[in-house]
Amino acid sequence: MRNVESQDDMFSDVARVLRLPDYFGRNFDALDECVADLPLTENRGAVIVLTRFDAYAAGAGSAPMPRLKNEAEVVLDIIASASRFHLLNGNRLLALVQTDDPELRFGALGGNSPQWNRREWLNANRHENPA
Repeated sequence: MRNVESQDDMFSDVARVLRLPDYFGRNFDALDECVADLPLTENRGAVIVLTRFDAYAAGAGSAPMPRLKNEAEVVLDIIASASRFHLLNGNRLLALVQTDDPELRFGALGGNSPQWNRREWLNANRHENPA
C-alpha cells in the first residue's frame, strides 16, 4: 500500500490491487464482503502484502473507529476474518504486513492476536543492533 492520505485513497488502492468489482462500495462493510468473495481456488490462493503499514497506521489509518479500533486495525481485522473464511472453504488467503516501526502493535485481529515472525519475535530482535 502506498502512502495514502485518506480513506478514499486506501479504498482505491485496495480495489485496484485486488481487482475488486466495479460495484465495490468503498466502505468497510463492502471491503469485508469483497475480500471474503475473492475468487480463490484450492490450488491457487492469494497473498496480500502491505508494505510500510506503519506509515498508514500512523497517518490516514489512525482515524478512530467503533469498538476502540482505528482504520488500520479494521483493515487488518477484515483481512484476518476473510483469511479464516477462505481457509474454512479450502482456499488460502494470507496477509503479510511489513512495518518499519518495531513498536507497532495491534490488538486481536479476526479473533486472534497478530504475532511477529519467529526471527523478530523477541523485542530485541526487532531493533537494529549497533555494530
